[in-house]
Amino acid sequence: MKKKIIIISSITLIITFIVYISYFSDIREWRTQNIIYKNIFVKDKRIEFQVKSHGKFGYTSRIVKIESRFLIDKIDLIDTTTIDPTKWRRVDIFINEMGK
Repeated sequence: MKKKIIIISSITLIITFIVYISYFSDIREWRTQNIIYKNIFVKDKRIEFQVKSHGKFGYTSRIVKIESRFLIDKIDLIDTTTIDPTKWRRVDIFINEMGK
């Protein structure tokens, strides 16, 4: 009886962990849908609308500022109402990396 409880508890813990990792973590990649703005002065800075799929649970979206560096991108969440139009040019380039 004690073995069954340990086995069932272990299986439940593993399933809970897998669901948590797949839904709440960034293991699933963010996909760019639109490039909204590009920086006028620095060509490697852009503001993108991104989406992440949670399977049958739907999608999560965000707007981020991306600064491309040598091997890694710096990504920060951004509020588009605070954008300085003297530094950013609106481009609205449709990318759709989700493929739908």
